[in-house]
Amino acid sequence: MAKENFPALPVMPHVLVKIPAAILESLIGKTKFAISMEESRYTLNGGLLILKPDTLAMVATDGHRLALAETDQKLAGLTGSKSPDSKEAMDEVEKLASAAGSDAHIEFAKDESHLSFKLATGC
Repeated sequence: MAKENFPALPVMPHVLVKIPAAILESLIGKTKFAISMEESRYTLNGGLLILKPDTLAMVATDGHRLALAETDQKLAGLTGSKSPDSKEAMDEVEKLASAAGSDAHIEFAKDESHLSFKLATGC
């Protein structure tokens, strides 16, 4: 099929913060077990990434279990942000982070309708 038949990929907005890949991978790994697998509970089919200037946290629940993981991570230039992530997005970011090197960071950005994650090595 011709490429004109497909929608254009969104452009990554201004990067809000760079998160160490190992820390993000750890937070996802500690919370994703609590994400609901029931399609009827679509509001619980993901996790919530909470970014604050002094802490980074991820929380997930399936209505019976609650998982919260947080770390003291200074995030320069950030005033605070909350972003819901789908299970599929969390799985892909976890794979990306685990394949990255020890000095890699994940750049995080968002706009009205999209979350963007990009691997940045050597930061």
